[in-house]
Amino acid sequence: MRGRNRLKILAGVVLAGALGAPAATAAAVTGQSASQPEQSHYNVGAAHSPQLLHQLAGPVGTKGQHVRPSAGPRRAVQGVDVAAFQHPGGRAINWPRVARARIQFAAIKATEGNYYVNPYYARDLARATASGLKVMAYGFANPRPHAGNGTAAGQARFLVRHAGTVHGQRPPLMLDIEYNPYKGGICYRLRPAAMVGWLKRFDAEIQELTGRLPVIYTTAGWWDKCTGGSRAFAQSPIWPAAWTTGRRPWLPRGWRNWALWQYTSTATVPGIPDAGGTDLDALNLIAPGRQKTAVGKRVSVAVSQRVRGSKPGLTYSAARLPAGLAVHPSGVIAGTPIVPAKPSSTVTAGAEGKNLGSVGVTWHVASQLPS
Repeated sequence: MRGRNRLKILAGVVLAGALGAPAATAAAVTGQSASQPEQSHYNVGAAHSPQLLHQLAGPVGTKGQHVRPSAGPRRAVQGVDVAAFQHPGGRAINWPRVARARIQFAAIKATEGNYYVNPYYARDLARATASGLKVMAYGFANPRPHAGNGTAAGQARFLVRHAGTVHGQRPPLMLDIEYNPYKGGICYRLRPAAMVGWLKRFDAEIQELTGRLPVIYTTAGWWDKCTGGSRAFAQSPIWPAAWTTGRRPWLPRGWRNWALWQYTSTATVPGIPDAGGTDLDALNLIAPGRQKTAVGKRVSVAVSQRVRGSKPGLTYSAARLPAGLAVHPSGVIAGTPIVPAKPSSTVTAGAEGKNLGSVGVTWHVASQLPS
């Protein structure tokens, strides 16, 4: 992802907690076989396909495209997604420096199809985790019917096997399904019904192996064309790629809210050596800031999502709330404080049972408010 524009990393909210270092070690890049000739003209170490970059960075501001890079949801939890491409010349990512730039989660490319393993994956997973970032693993899907690509279930097993573990638990998984970088058209020579069937088989295998659905990364344009706008996956968290200057991303049909949002691929992130070519992402979670109230006074505060009045893409829990308050799964904290307090609460957002990030809220509950 060779970018031109530099975006300054802006302050976000505190992402509480950290996963541990991975126990698994990533395999080296597998060799290309004679049955996979189409792979020879594309760098499997890239995060995304050149077709996706072309479509999203096009000059026409139609659905799925934009005119200029978004400044992004600046107050949201900030993250990056990286691949081998972010290691030019084999250079390492300085994850402590990334963390100091207020980046709080990272999605790391683990696999593509059933023929490629990112050789930097295990190292990046371990070092990002040790630096305090939440981590996810993603697999780039190749559903084209081809002997060298493997079945949907086989690609799912390949991702799970190479994603490893963090403190004995698998990191959250993300399925990257997007424009075909090889020969055969953007939809991998599959009609919408066949594509939906492939995705269902991939999801079913991930559920069988992990008990959870993967997060789905895609674009509105690709999804609506190649799946026919399928609504069969609305229960899965959605991670749209949408480089728009608007306050929200374009969503594929079937979703009314987003869990994560890739809002540019042309950022310069301190610590990542690929200057001007890194993806920035946002978690759909914004802290309500410092709160002041009094004993006996009713409280109702929302941990904001960027899209209001729609089915949430995340669920929420909270720790150390003032006595008398509770959090609803929608992110609304409500109740009546019963004692004076100055606690700092942690509100956690999750998807499909996996915690993706947290924000802190400082409460000042006085015995009474000043008159």
